[in-house]
Amino acid sequence: MDARALAATAVVAAGVMAAVAGSSTAGAAAARCVVPRGTERIRLDPADFTTRITNPWWPMKVGSMWTYRETAPDGTVQRDVVTVLPRTKVVANGVTARVVHDAATEDGEPVEVTDDLYAQDRCGNVWYLGEATTEYENGKPVSTEGSFEAGVKGAQAGVIVPAHPRPGLSYRQAMRRPIRRWTSSVFVPRERSQRRQVEYTNACVK
Repeated sequence: MDARALAATAVVAAGVMAAVAGSSTAGAAAARCVVPRGTERIRLDPADFTTRITNPWWPMKVGSMWTYRETAPDGTVQRDVVTVLPRTKVVANGVTARVVHDAATEDGEPVEVTDDLYAQDRCGNVWYLGEATTEYENGKPVSTEGSFEAGVKGAQAGVIVPAHPRPGLSYRQAMRRPIRRWTSSVFVPRERSQRRQVEYTNACVK
């Protein structure tokens, strides 16, 4: 979850400057699109959701693939490959979600393999509806503890990428019981611009 949340947050941060300069129409749309902030329970209407995810900060076209390289402080390197699958799944809260496969490996051996569940609401927010994850040690599965599904055992969905990010916006990405909540915040990256060349600090620009 941490790597995926970081990637999603970085994508939003890289584009937030455009959102700041958005039109009043976009602002009105954002006002109607309420995202969860804390531990409040959200009742989702399946009719409001689609598996066709077109949010410009993270569009998920079937077949799309992203590869990340993560280096730990001790020098350990992991390779993380995220692939949008043609599969969908109806989660317990009734929403049909797109399945996104995420495989993290180290020296070719699996570390964590996950099927994440995402759907987009009519406002353009991308919701995180759960994951089926398996952790590995020495190439063998050892835990599925991180798995959860919105609507099962009190787990609640959250937003992974908002439709209209703006500086200072904080939102819940997911929540499960016992209370464990993932949150994210939008920030404005420092920029330095000269002749249309922009350098971002503390942001990942793809």
